[in-house]
Amino acid sequence: MAKKYLLGLGTILLAIVLCACQSTSQSQDGKDKKSAEDRKKEENMYAKKENKDQKDWVTYKGDVAHVFYHPLITEPKVAFTGDPNSAKGNNDWMITVDEFNKSLDELYKHNYILVDPHDVFDLKSNPVKKKEIKLPKGKKPLILSIDDMNYYEYMRGHGYADRLVLDKNNHVVSETKGKDGKVTQSETNDIVPILNNFVKKHPDFSYNGQKGVVALTGYNGVLGYRTNELDSKDYDKRKEQATKVANAMKRDGWTFASHSWGHIDFAHSSYDRIVADTKRWEKEVTPIVGKTDLFIFPHGAQDRGSQAYNYLDHQAGFKYIAGVGPNNFTDIGKDSVYQDRVAIDGLNLYEFKYKLKPFLDPEKVYSKEDRKYFKGDKDYK
Repeated sequence: MAKKYLLGLGTILLAIVLCACQSTSQSQDGKDKKSAEDRKKEENMYAKKENKDQKDWVTYKGDVAHVFYHPLITEPKVAFTGDPNSAKGNNDWMITVDEFNKSLDELYKHNYILVDPHDVFDLKSNPVKKKEIKLPKGKKPLILSIDDMNYYEYMRGHGYADRLVLDKNNHVVSETKGKDGKVTQSETNDIVPILNNFVKKHPDFSYNGQKGVVALTGYNGVLGYRTNELDSKDYDKRKEQATKVANAMKRDGWTFASHSWGHIDFAHSSYDRIVADTKRWEKEVTPIVGKTDLFIFPHGAQDRGSQAYNYLDHQAGFKYIAGVGPNNFTDIGKDSVYQDRVAIDGLNLYEFKYKLKPFLDPEKVYSKEDRKYFKGDKDYK
């Protein structure tokens, strides 16, 4: 009797243990599944990643190239018509979404690979120096920068996107409010999402996931958020939103540079004004995008012998300083690197094509279809 009792009790205990194990297993499976889903959600398809299979890369011995853009025209018919001065400025200094897409294809075809200035220059050493960098054989390093990605007030409703936002997947996309009041988001009409997607498709176009350098002013806020209005009741909210976008961009391989706070012309500004402007950028923009040692001159000014340049170099902490030129003239000094950038814009695509020939075929990028709306005069005609 006792034997039967013990046998029965053992059977019951075994059943309980098996049920418990099954329950624990199901619970663990559910936990693993949930955590995998969470991980997938946290990961970002555009996040900066190291290039795979670097064993066959070779040390690059040549020069470092640098091209730059301004914000993209999303509606050519709007941007190239209306006020004659605005239309002319858009035609000269900007390019359209279609032209930007074509320019990326051309840069890729010409074997360029995107790098960060810190990848190719040791800005912490004293003196600063060029770094040794290994790249896939045949690839050439290219710094790509964008000026004035502030989405200025004058651009709203005039053929440009309004601002950058994060979509439901935490991806950076553009946002635009139409004349009908409808707000739309897009990953196909702005430099940031377009380049993010291009690098995802062509990972060999980027060194370790690097995208571009975004040169910001501060006088009209940053990234489409009016963070210059310090007394606004919405200031804290705007600052928080802009910071989230900036953090997502840095996660994805974007770097920020100062373009001065007020987009001032250094060639015609007093030393005191330059110092005050620099400090204001640090006060209003740095808390959003983080500290930077990169400075890009507004108006392309490049007087390297001036007191103002000495201030940027020695006191403001900028170690990579860039201007604009017909080629990529580069001067590696004791305390900083100066480099000229070449603009990919309407003027160079149409008239001064020789400047762009090392990077792309201007004929394949320039869009006659987009620019047919511009009926104004050109400086070079």
